[in-house]
Amino acid sequence: REDDGSLPGIEIRNLAPDEIAQIYAWIRSHSVVESLAPTFWDNRHQTDRPIDSVPNAAHLVATGEAAPFHFAVNGLSVQQVLIPCLGIFVFQDTIALDYRMGRAWQPEQVFAFFSLLRLLVKLSAAGTVHPEAGEGPPYPEAFSVAWAYFLNSHEPPTMP
Repeated sequence: REDDGSLPGIEIRNLAPDEIAQIYAWIRSHSVVESLAPTFWDNRHQTDRPIDSVPNAAHLVATGEAAPFHFAVNGLSVQQVLIPCLGIFVFQDTIALDYRMGRAWQPEQVFAFFSLLRLLVKLSAAGTVHPEAGEGPPYPEAFSVAWAYFLNSHEPPTMP
């Protein structure tokens, strides 16, 4: 309910390089980048590059050719419910989504966010959802219980 200034994160772990690239591409095609000129560190060229200077910057991270990077997006929606701004952190085998707590998160937005997580996990063979260690939701156990309940009690939405 209250924005305490933190950015709790939820991770989708156990992703293969092609799955990292596919999830990143899905997010990018269904959202608008909110960050001002986001970049990534290109290990091959030893320079910072705009994320849109290559076809899929996340694939470079997944294959070790680039360092992990973070950017923010707006415009993601599931079943016509707009999800508040999310941060996207791309790692070698994980994609983390962080969010700012606060009043923008009504029950409909939380349900849409859980639905988004389910959609993204379905793009992988073995992806799993976890509260980020150290900087996850304030009550990580409650998140895990709610996630398990959600998975067992709601039909997955169709891919847009």
